[in-house]
Amino acid sequence: KNGVEVIDSPGLNEDETRTRVTMDYLKKVDAILYVLNANAICAGDEMKFVKNDLHEKEIDSVFFVVNRFDQIRQREQPQIRQYAEMKLKEIYPQPELFCISAMNALDGRLDKDDSLLEKSGIVPLEKRLMEFLTKEKGKAKLASPAKQVRQILSREALEVVIPRER
Repeated sequence: KNGVEVIDSPGLNEDETRTRVTMDYLKKVDAILYVLNANAICAGDEMKFVKNDLHEKEIDSVFFVVNRFDQIRQREQPQIRQYAEMKLKEIYPQPELFCISAMNALDGRLDKDDSLLEKSGIVPLEKRLMEFLTKEKGKAKLASPAKQVRQILSREALEVVIPRER
C-alpha cells in the first residue's frame, strides 16, 4: 500500500543462513521494525544486536515494537515500558518505542472492533510509521551517504588540506 513493501525477516540467531539473509537486508531498507518480546524485554542478545548491528552501523530509522504487551499485568506495564526506554536510551538517545498486542490488533481488524484495535496500541505505531515513510524517509536515505561524505572530507582535511596549508 502506498508503495511500501514489507519484508518479514526470518529472525536472528536461529540459523546462520537466516541471520545472514536478515543482515543483508539492513542497509537496503527504509525502516526497521525491531520486535521485542514483552515477557523478556531487552534481553542481552537483543541489546547486543541493537548496539552492534544497528546503532554502530548507523542505522537510525528503527522503530522498537514491544509485542505481547497485553500479557504483562496492567500494573506492571508502566515499569516494563520505562525499563525498555531506559535500556534503549543507552544506545539511541530518542528511541521510537511502541508497546502493542499484535493479537488484539489482528482481532480488532478482523472483527472490525475499533475499541480492541485502539487498545492494541497498533494505531500510534501505524500513524508514526506512515508519517516517517511519507515525510521523513528521503531525509533518512540521504543521511548515511552524507555522513560518509563528511567522514571523507574530514579525513582529507586532516591528511591533505591542513598539512598543505601549514
